Amino acid sequence: MIFNTDRIMKAEFHDGATPALSLFLAGGGEEGDATYTPLRFTGDDARAVWVALCAEASVVPGVKFKP
Repeated sequence: MIFNTDRIMKAEFHDGATPALSLFLAGGGEEGDATYTPLRFTGDDARAVWVALCAEASVVPGVKFKP
């Protein structure tokens, strides 16, 4: 999996009956629209992307994450 984490403003993971991940990326949209782009993943995709993001975050000093 290749994932560009440079634009991530916020990531929220909910591990329930159906895992869900919401990512908010800086930029995107037309002028006058939101200044972020939301991405949503569910199920196994949500968990896989969350694990990948946690692995990426583990090398950034001061970043708190939950694998």
